[in-house]
Amino acid sequence: MNESRFEPQAPRPGQHLPEVTLRTEVGKPVRLGELLQGGPLVLLFFGGSNDLRSVQRLLEFRDRTLSFHLAGARIAAISTDGPSLSAFLRSERGLAFSILSDEGGKAAAAFGMLDGQVARSAGFLIDAGLVVRQRWLGSQISAGELLTAVKRGAARPEGSAKKGGRRFGRLRHLLSTIQHVFKPVRLVR
Repeated sequence: MNESRFEPQAPRPGQHLPEVTLRTEVGKPVRLGELLQGGPLVLLFFGGSNDLRSVQRLLEFRDRTLSFHLAGARIAAISTDGPSLSAFLRSERGLAFSILSDEGGKAAAAFGMLDGQVARSAGFLIDAGLVVRQRWLGSQISAGELLTAVKRGAARPEGSAKKGGRRFGRLRHLLSTIQHVFKPVRLVR
């Protein structure tokens, strides 16, 4: 799908996202900012349980959920389906990530992803500050490309280069643990 067919308000990289409220599979309201507390978020819009292509994309992300988790990112999907239909799709397809309900399409409209009553296919990589770092629209969405972007640090806020990176952080932790193990213990008399 061509990007020019999307509404002009579809968030671009570097843009701040609107704070929207969605519903979980059990109908509980959840704000978008709450989903970002665990780090970067891969936010997928899909056409609902009746859109076979969208469901196939969700299955592609399902198969890579662990890889996203290990890379430090969470996945959430949004459709205009109701919470009960989202819960059924999640359990039927074995999805390990949340499918959020946007009944009425307010969130999809705020993102420029609403096509009539159905959300268009899109994927956004969002950092902890609600800023879009990458976007994939329409048929461009690929779990592999999004995973590569996450692994390369695309969801890190600008100017926040990690000191030493993730691998060196793990190495520092390992060395600290080893140092603690070999530290002499004082015997109490």
